[in-house]
Amino acid sequence: MHGWFRGRTLPGGAGHKGGHGAVQGGEAALTGHSGAPAATAVIVLGTLDTKGAECRYLRGAVEALGGRSLLVDVSCLRAAGGQDVDISAECVAAAAGVPFAQVAAMPRREAVEIMGRGAAAVLDQLFRDGRVAAAVALGGANGSRLAARAMGSLPVGMPKVLVSVVGATDLTRLVGPRDITVVNAVCDVSLNPITRPILRQAAAAVLGMTSVPTEESEATPSVAMSVLGVTQAAAEACRQRLEARGEEVAAFHANGVGGRALEAAVLDGRIARVVELTPSELINHLIGGVFSAGEGRMDAAIARGLPLVVAPGAIDFVNFWTGRVPERFAGRRFLQYTDENLLMRTTAQEIGAFGALLAAKLNRVYRPAAVAIPTRGFSRFDHPEGPEAQTLRGEAGGPWFDPEADAVFGRALETGLRTDLVRVVSVPHHINDPGFAEVMIELLDEVTARALQAG
Repeated sequence: MHGWFRGRTLPGGAGHKGGHGAVQGGEAALTGHSGAPAATAVIVLGTLDTKGAECRYLRGAVEALGGRSLLVDVSCLRAAGGQDVDISAECVAAAAGVPFAQVAAMPRREAVEIMGRGAAAVLDQLFRDGRVAAAVALGGANGSRLAARAMGSLPVGMPKVLVSVVGATDLTRLVGPRDITVVNAVCDVSLNPITRPILRQAAAAVLGMTSVPTEESEATPSVAMSVLGVTQAAAEACRQRLEARGEEVAAFHANGVGGRALEAAVLDGRIARVVELTPSELINHLIGGVFSAGEGRMDAAIARGLPLVVAPGAIDFVNFWTGRVPERFAGRRFLQYTDENLLMRTTAQEIGAFGALLAAKLNRVYRPAAVAIPTRGFSRFDHPEGPEAQTLRGEAGGPWFDPEADAVFGRALETGLRTDLVRVVSVPHHINDPGFAEVMIELLDEVTARALQAG
């Protein structure tokens, strides 16, 4: 049994009137109000030192609707205690390897980090033990960050609901690549006529989510594909070919969050093969664009040895928010994609740097992989009949299409590659031509077959 349960008894056994759950003799078995064993429960997560009444109200709402629950205390200032607490703050801190007394003495930000890490370990272990059906939490700014970190340890597809005071702000940093449903608390999370119905609705929502059955096909690893609107035609052509033979395709939007979600899905074992049609998050990372997913993009598939095919989709630009382009790029060429999203045309030097970075990543593969290079353009805008670029002042900036800059990618890639496991193919098509999708799927099948032969 994991260390943070060893020698402890959770409420629900002898002496506990609520019957929420029990851990006796180091082994766990949830119980319902009848005392009968139950395999799973809804985790109710919160900082009981500051939100105790609210967390208990939320738990009561779950149980009033017929759900079983486990109350997990992630307090950072003082351990709240109470016979109804199933997993204490001391247990959570222990799961992070830090005594709670030390946590309580830390600055708040450090304490939140430690307790978030411990709560993630606790929830992960409860999931591995088959004890979790869903998780619901509430919090202010720090409590929401802690709860999101913890719930992020649960797999995609398991219901997760967070009632948060920051629920109406940009959730990218809070939620990241996980499927956490965020409910705006409207006002501070305290019990009042506004928040009480919101908390009851959150309880109903998470219980309703648990009633949705998983289809058999959803348990089968699928093909992951990175995509943007400017490579959508290629993605659809690839998808149709794969689905025609019974394969499932999960497309991830290459907007930064989507790339991190793809990496997480690979590490979770939910992906069998990867089509990196649009690795533009990496060039955003190189140049400082807003659609970066970090330097680790593509590393999960390489580390797991999955069949991998790459194309230079959408590397002809990086993304910035309108009105927020760094001063150093003031003289560059741009294209207004949406009211909020401004595209900056990449140069030959930047494309070459991306080719070198991709080569460095692919040099680490230990299973076959391939790169397909469409020689007639990398995105919907990157072709001879494409749009005219503009300067930030709205002046004409010349053609968007820049075949000389695009050609640097292939040369930089070939120069940097040091492995025979990666096949590079130049394809005389635009990336969105049906013929290019056909080559991508042929290469995917080829690297898969080679991997099977290698064992």
